[in-house]
Amino acid sequence: MACQHNKRLNQIIKLLFTLDQKGRLKKSEVGTLQEGDRERYVLAKLILSGKSKQLSSRSLYSIGVILHHAGSVKDLATAQILASEAAAKGYPKARWLGAALFDRRCVLLGKPQRYGTQFRLDTQSGRMRLIPTDGLCSDAERRQLGLPTLPEIMESLDQHANVSV
Repeated sequence: MACQHNKRLNQIIKLLFTLDQKGRLKKSEVGTLQEGDRERYVLAKLILSGKSKQLSSRSLYSIGVILHHAGSVKDLATAQILASEAAAKGYPKARWLGAALFDRRCVLLGKPQRYGTQFRLDTQSGRMRLIPTDGLCSDAERRQLGLPTLPEIMESLDQHANVSV
């Protein structure tokens, strides 16, 4: 019975994660995206209450992503723990999530990010801009975490800026 319950929980989390990503890929309006983030956040927090040890590494990662998109600094700390657990269980994308969570927390606290995972829309140019980094992370370390190098990030931003909509 417990195994079936865990399987259902993992399926629900997979669905929540898919909905989270679908909204971002469709470039939904900010209000719609934020409303969906809040709904997924509430469900993820309910699932987490006492259940994280029963979840797969992918589910831990998925809930971490949901908290990353919808949470406060405190929720980012919870998501960081989930990302660490997922990485320890062998889920490779969890290393990227750990870096993104660290950066998001720094940005929310008004500090420069470390890994280069956070961006802001420049309202004057309409282009996405990399939020300043603290310069403490090498490109080799970025690679180990599954992140692009800073030159690759800048090239990608330039390519996106030259795309006509």
